Amino acid sequence: MDCIGVMVVDDHPVACSGLRSMLTAFGEGRIAVVAEASSGEEAITLAERLVPNVIFMDILLGRGETNGLEATRRIREKNPAIKVLLFSFHDEPAFVKRFPECLANGFVHKSTSGPELVRAVREVHAGRSFVSPALVNVLNQQVQSANELTPQEELVLRYVVRGRTSKEIASEMEISPKTVAKHRENVSRKLNLHSPAEWIQYAIKQGMVDPAFNDFSPKADSD
Repeated sequence: MDCIGVMVVDDHPVACSGLRSMLTAFGEGRIAVVAEASSGEEAITLAERLVPNVIFMDILLGRGETNGLEATRRIREKNPAIKVLLFSFHDEPAFVKRFPECLANGFVHKSTSGPELVRAVREVHAGRSFVSPALVNVLNQQVQSANELTPQEELVLRYVVRGRTSKEIASEMEISPKTVAKHRENVSRKLNLHSPAEWIQYAIKQGMVDPAFNDFSPKADSD
């Protein structure tokens, strides 16, 4: 197996030194820290020149004008072959949920053990994503929250599977047809339902309609 070249980006020298030590100790000679940077601008420059396989990127870089998220996005847009692991003590959803947005390949908490850090490097180097086990629940809660229907969206779903048109639903709910259309779009996206049959199957499974009731068929949102 070829040695995996890693760059560490952190504005705290102690953090860089600690990460280097753990990767060296647990990497079995197959992971080498080839560079360190203390700012986003320096990371972008070194990444272009050295092309490391994997970068550990601190999110909140105190030096320079480019934070870790922006540096990650620019590095990955320039060279998608470079994998980036965001690296932070922060585990709030506001931070964790942003790693896909900046094109990062994963998110590692700074409390992660040496063996787990090595696994993270190997996983993203192999083309897979990685999230520290301590952060998985945060992401799951984020996804669950994003997929939950609002009361109005659920009501639109119930009306639609009973064959009501957007105009009829708008009249019943005292909202505009455009708002109904938006709710329908949100339901389709959140629940990944893209055909009338899928809407009906979902509603039956959730107990929203009686499967013995055969007088329903969702109508296209053309009105």
